[in-house]
Amino acid sequence: MKKILFLFLVILCISFTYRGAESLYESASYRETYYTYNFNKEELLKVANEYKYLYENYSKTKYAPISVYRRACIFNNLYKRYKLSYYKSERIKALNLLIKDYPENWVTKFAKRRFRQIIVISPKKTKKYTVVVDPGHGGKDPGAIGIKGIREKDIVLKIAKEVKKKLSRRGVNVYLTRKTDVFIPLSKRAHIANEKGADVFVSIHCNAWNNKKVRGTSTWILNATSDKRAIQIAARENNVPVEKMGDINKIILSLIQSAKLNISKKLAYYVQKDIVRELHGASQNIGVKQAPFYVLVDARMPSILVETLFVTNPSDAQLLSRKKYRRCIAEGISEGIIKFLEEKDN
Repeated sequence: MKKILFLFLVILCISFTYRGAESLYESASYRETYYTYNFNKEELLKVANEYKYLYENYSKTKYAPISVYRRACIFNNLYKRYKLSYYKSERIKALNLLIKDYPENWVTKFAKRRFRQIIVISPKKTKKYTVVVDPGHGGKDPGAIGIKGIREKDIVLKIAKEVKKKLSRRGVNVYLTRKTDVFIPLSKRAHIANEKGADVFVSIHCNAWNNKKVRGTSTWILNATSDKRAIQIAARENNVPVEKMGDINKIILSLIQSAKLNISKKLAYYVQKDIVRELHGASQNIGVKQAPFYVLVDARMPSILVETLFVTNPSDAQLLSRKKYRRCIAEGISEGIIKFLEEKDN
């Protein structure tokens, strides 16, 4: 009888605890929505402290991990609005706590996706990674001129800067071959990557074609090819006549290393897959291709050339003109690089 009574009291306590946590969470959640809409900083900080209380005092309920995540979201909103480092550090603390204490929880998985720019690789791993990002063309070389006069050299520089920003947040050392509108010879770009001891070299470009209906994103690796379209694209990027590409093909065949080709192909697949995912069907997936690009010849590390979208296609050109989609492309490139580096390290 005593055992039954004890069991009943335990169930009753759990029930009251659960209801108490539910009531506190619903109250905090409602006020968070209201104060986020009206953006009341002081009240949002109070709600964040209530979430902290929930986590500390109701750790056995499902509301504990959700509260940690909601607290991180509040500091994320405050950081975006005020750019104060305190809010950013609090967000990171909350997310680290969530991942440490609730590794199998669905909220943790959602948080990892939402805030993957912060928690992807541990700080110990990221210190040794160096990536060189090459915005194609520049200075006297505008690259392809597209719809409404948009220039390849301007678009790729903006995307490259976004890639640097995103990778730097994850602890990766990132160098740009050019930070402004200057001309750098193709032969010097890979040399910069070699000098920096880069783990990855990525050259970013925009595609162009005489048929305005052609669109999509593609990622390229260095190799000889007989594909006419690939040769034409490489000739444009190499800034040489198509007629000379036959000789270049022979040179590439003599220089190419199968080991470097295979590992570059893996990097290309990661980057291409993530760009396509980030664009959410806004353009077509052309896939991973190969062609004899000058800029990749001397690179000693895994190296790829990303042809983001077509500046000559009205739809693609419109996407490239919008900051939102340039960020999507940059996110795809950086995410693909991170996945490649993680696998390479393992």
